[in-house]
Amino acid sequence: MAIKQVDVQVDGSSWIPAQIADTVADELVEGYACVLPAGSLTDSVHTIVVRAMDIANTVGFGTETFEVDTIAPQVVGSVVRYPTGQLRAKEGDVLTIITQLASNADIAKVTLDASMLGGSVDQTMYLAPGSDVYLAQVTLSDTPMGTESQQVITITAEDKAGNQGTGTENVSVDNKSPIFSTIETSATVYKDNDTVTITAKLDADAYTVTVDFSGLDSTYKPGSVTVTPSSGGTYTITYRIGTANTIPDGSYGLVVKAIDQAGNAAMRAASVLLDNTAPGQLLKAEPSMLRNGDTIVFT
Repeated sequence: MAIKQVDVQVDGSSWIPAQIADTVADELVEGYACVLPAGSLTDSVHTIVVRAMDIANTVGFGTETFEVDTIAPQVVGSVVRYPTGQLRAKEGDVLTIITQLASNADIAKVTLDASMLGGSVDQTMYLAPGSDVYLAQVTLSDTPMGTESQQVITITAEDKAGNQGTGTENVSVDNKSPIFSTIETSATVYKDNDTVTITAKLDADAYTVTVDFSGLDSTYKPGSVTVTPSSGGTYTITYRIGTANTIPDGSYGLVVKAIDQAGNAAMRAASVLLDNTAPGQLLKAEPSMLRNGDTIVFT
């Protein structure tokens, strides 16, 4: 039998007319919809009664419950996890975003807008197994090269009622490598047991600076180099060559490497001479006979 009219009643209030949901009566089973008055219902479970009347004026009723929820999810906080050993990120790095909500009840989805990092505007964040935090990973791409910047990511949590809550977090992006100004050695020639001092000047004093002396000293061990930074980007590097060194005499390059908090690296080399050979013995003096004031030549 064709339906003539459908009305609904919420919690015993006045009847509200309902309309065909798609506005066209062309289905054997039609869906009806009505708009509830804005702000008329509190956040709780409510009862709805549906009254349907057919063209013979026969009336039927149905009852159902529904829940009103107008409270948006709350993003408590988010953490950006940089690659191991880094406090900043550079192009190509993979970041892990960790987000905590005030409650995970009735959450429909959590998304991440990482478009400022070259990611998606609505990347899905997933609930970590055995945990109450949401995770997503982002690979930095198309970020400005040769610059340092602070970029913002936005996390949006949406519940089953469509309420949305957002939170933001800053990401430190660093695509600028350390810049060397000068590099100097305390001498140009060294021998075993000498202390090599290198002074390197860079554009900042927060870098990790290292030098590998294994090419100059066979007894070199990592951690035996002292690096002292000072204001203005000056780094003083000292190392004592071992007495049991077996590296032969010759010219060698010492490479100074500087790494910033994002893992960007720059290198500069200096050449030094290793000379452990004493001067040769006196072979002869010429001439063998001479007078006071004459010149004698030693070989």
